[in-house]
Amino acid sequence: MEREFPMNLLIAILGYYAVWFLSVLGKEGWWGGAASLAFLVLLMANPKRPGVRWFLLPPAGFLFGTLVDGMLASTGALVFTHETFLLGLPLWMPMLWAAFAGAIPILLGAFRDRLLLIAVLGAIGGPLTYYSAAKLGAVSEASTLAYAVVAVEWAVFPVLALLWSFPRESNRAPALA
Repeated sequence: MEREFPMNLLIAILGYYAVWFLSVLGKEGWWGGAASLAFLVLLMANPKRPGVRWFLLPPAGFLFGTLVDGMLASTGALVFTHETFLLGLPLWMPMLWAAFAGAIPILLGAFRDRLLLIAVLGAIGGPLTYYSAAKLGAVSEASTLAYAVVAVEWAVFPVLALLWSFPRESNRAPALA
């Protein structure tokens, strides 16, 4: 029997990548923040998101990304090419973290029992996204320390978000279909 690819997952993947590209390529303006907000509204309207706990993920992502990346930007380890909003970060960066946090239960919910795998993939993929943003001109400078901190940041946050979204006492299936 052939399994159908879950439409919910496809929307989350394509939506998040669209937000990322609009944020990075529209680095001079408000495009990224607006795209992130529109994506979060789309996720909020989704009846298959993982319950009321979901509503705390975007603000948590916004704060987590602002604190960690803001610390890097404030120390000069991570330098963005255009105007900053808070702690040396452009507005699109914390909003991108909010969008990412809102998408985590859908993107990674099926892997919530493989937290080590998620952490390893985050530690590899996180720095690659920052490196890609630098190649596209949204980041002008990123030190080795910045990439190391980003690796830890991206290893830890998705795991925490999944643990929050799907508590162990819950037997609820991931929202993928």
